[in-house]
Amino acid sequence: MNIGLTFLAQVRDAYAQKSFRQMIMAIVAGYNRQHNDDDTHGTITASGSISERSRATAMGDWTSVPWSAVTFSGSGSMTWSTVSTNLTGIGIGYTLLGSTMLLAWSFVGTSVKGTANTNLTFKISNTISPVSITYGTFHYNNNGTFGIGRCSVAPLAAGMQGLTVTLNIVSLGNWALSTQNTDTSGQFAFEVTGV
Repeated sequence: MNIGLTFLAQVRDAYAQKSFRQMIMAIVAGYNRQHNDDDTHGTITASGSISERSRATAMGDWTSVPWSAVTFSGSGSMTWSTVSTNLTGIGIGYTLLGSTMLLAWSFVGTSVKGTANTNLTFKISNTISPVSITYGTFHYNNNGTFGIGRCSVAPLAAGMQGLTVTLNIVSLGNWALSTQNTDTSGQFAFEVTGV
């Protein structure tokens, strides 16, 4: 609106009508860039990050899990000993896309003590849980024997939450006992809840 003219003069001169049409055309031009006629989105272009599901971390950005927040263990009376310097490269990290978690880890120079058994595990969360049993593969050094093993996640019993990764050697046999000579690294994706 032009403040210097009376309302009647502006309407008579079609100034207001012209201003409204320009505004509507600008809205329509911007809307049609990323929306379809049925109000669904077309191609979305963003110059910044995109967050989903009220998460603080943007979609596709990685979250590091600090060593102190991780619980390492072995099955039976076997123990898995680590220190913070055993985490190399990514250490432990994950990214979320919807309900899919991509988890990656790299541990070098850890120790396996006690009585040899089949499972090494690391727990990274008390709130995030896998939806179903999911298997993947990972690389390992089992006290000088190198191979590709099976990693897995599984939901806990009803009413319990948590994300624990189980590592098995290729034969599903026992891990060898070692002093700073057990390495594992891998990545795999699975569906989660609690995030």
